[in-house]
Amino acid sequence: MINTKSANRTTTGVLHTGPARLVFIYGVPSSTAGSIVLRDSTDGSGEVKVTLQSVGSVRTVIEIPLADEGMRFVNGIHVTLTNVAGITVFFAG
Repeated sequence: MINTKSANRTTTGVLHTGPARLVFIYGVPSSTAGSIVLRDSTDGSGEVKVTLQSVGSVRTVIEIPLADEGMRFVNGIHVTLTNVAGITVFFAG
């Protein structure tokens, strides 16, 4: 059993500082198509780990479970939100 934590943001910024394994992503789009970019960073300049495109519909959520041991972030988890109402991530770290 892993020690799971969660973080939520409605604007671009840091979700977690330090090492983590991302295990689930939940995003809520806005009425305009947009994107979610997750970086291995605390300042938005690190390696892009994942880019998700969202549709322009508040009725379609983004739910992505990451199997096995999840996605490894060494430095932290930084998110850039473009036309996205919010994101919640679950991670061990």
